[in-house]
Amino acid sequence: MHVLPGEYLSAAEIKTRASGSASARITFVSEKQWAARLASTQTGNSAVWSNYGDYVDIEGFDLSGMGNIGIYNAGSHVRMIGNRIHNILAQGCTSDGGGGILNGNLKATDDDPIGNVAPDVGHYDSPCPRVHGIYYASADGVIRNNIVFRNQGWGIHTWHAASRLTITNNTVFNNAYGGILIGASEKPGGAPNDYTRVTRNLVYR
Repeated sequence: MHVLPGEYLSAAEIKTRASGSASARITFVSEKQWAARLASTQTGNSAVWSNYGDYVDIEGFDLSGMGNIGIYNAGSHVRMIGNRIHNILAQGCTSDGGGGILNGNLKATDDDPIGNVAPDVGHYDSPCPRVHGIYYASADGVIRNNIVFRNQGWGIHTWHAASRLTITNNTVFNNAYGGILIGASEKPGGAPNDYTRVTRNLVYR
């Protein structure tokens, strides 16, 4: 589905549930990068866009909002490519946390945030360890070529069921808690985040 340039303001989350397949992916693409501007006025533990489908591409959108999350992904084999996610309010540093891109389904697999720009998620001047540029809670994915800065927590944060990830060629700077955090919890038997490769990233300040 191609989306024309314009301002798309909503009082609720955009929710996509349809799944594609390995040979026929579902693609949502802004016809001009960052010219389809999606904004949400819904506050609290909400996202601008929540995706529940598998084999989905979300490409080239500009997202901002008053909730905690830019893109929430619960599907598997999902690619988030070349989006700009910024000015996500994430008010109050709540226990729900937040993120520019948040892969939140612990049972999902093989999701790829690639080439996104994620600044100003939460309030940089009030550090919070739960509001991040990119948050990844599942296994078997690639986090590549993203630019992540001036976020309230970590630039890139892996936890919960994260394992077997490749984190490469990202630029991560000026995040209030730190650059890249590698960790895991809540896996069967308390298994750690194993076989994750972190390579060729630029992390500073």
